Amino acid sequence: MSEENAEQSVQTADAEQESSTFDEIAAKMAKIRGESSGDSQSTDENVDETKPTDTEDTQSGVEDDGGKSEAADENALLLPSGHRRAALARGWTTEEVDHYLETRPDEAATRFEELYNERRKENDQWSRRGRELLAAEQNASGADGKKDDEPLKGLDHYDMDALVEKHPDSEGLIRDLVDPLNKQIDRMNETADRLAGSEKFVKDSQDTTLLNISQEFLTSKTMEPYRKTYGTLVKDLTEDQYKARQELFGEADIIVAGAADHGRQITVQEALERAHIQVSQGSRDEAIRQGIRDSLRKRTKTQQSSHKRTSSSGDNQPITDEELERRTEARMQEIRNK
Repeated sequence: MSEENAEQSVQTADAEQESSTFDEIAAKMAKIRGESSGDSQSTDENVDETKPTDTEDTQSGVEDDGGKSEAADENALLLPSGHRRAALARGWTTEEVDHYLETRPDEAATRFEELYNERRKENDQWSRRGRELLAAEQNASGADGKKDDEPLKGLDHYDMDALVEKHPDSEGLIRDLVDPLNKQIDRMNETADRLAGSEKFVKDSQDTTLLNISQEFLTSKTMEPYRKTYGTLVKDLTEDQYKARQELFGEADIIVAGAADHGRQITVQEALERAHIQVSQGSRDEAIRQGIRDSLRKRTKTQQSSHKRTSSSGDNQPITDEELERRTEARMQEIRNK
């Protein structure tokens, strides 16, 4: 009986620890999602001057123990990826972000959301201006009926026979003038064809480079919570994932145009990050849900290996994916209600 009591005590302690951890996650997630700093002023500076100093971090007391990796995993769960990217864009390092979250989580959550909102406000300005510029460009293109990227048509030969028929007395002169002129036109057309081919090669190369950069961004670790939204391999994309990517790329083009009008030249990577902020709101709940689910699964496996833990149903079986799904949905509901 003593062994059974000991096992029950371990299970009870595990359950209490898990419940406490869940409550902490729910509380912090509610703070991150619920607080709004939309009135924060936008800034053109790329470095955040409000980072905590090393002295302040030391005073807060950081435990240097073997639980750092678990704390880092929980930080990744509690801090939305958009907030983390906003901090990194303002000059923070990953280590500084994690350290701030570990030492002063509430203050860090508020500060990183402020950075995110500042970045979002700037995105809104660039996106709005970019749409205006592209709309004006399309209107101008439609007004003259021409497009800049339309290929030049080849020049036609002069019809010597028609000219001779019209001016029979000048046949010799016509042929002396028109024949070399037609040969020159042939050379000009050949040159134009070669230039068009070179331009196409350059454009195709640029498109390939952009595609590679875009694919690298969408398959990066920070975008892992959005795998279902954007997919992974181009050949395996669903229709919805293809549309999501097209929306992302379209918004990136708009932001690039708006940023240029504000005197800022941004990289493709930054344009994609900013575009993702603009179009990803509908995917945030699912991303957060997946983060909680992954954290639960990892924590459960750790507890099973250390305590030979069984599921709460008492059937002596490891916790299942269905149980994880149920707990995740329950915690998500708690977060929404707070």
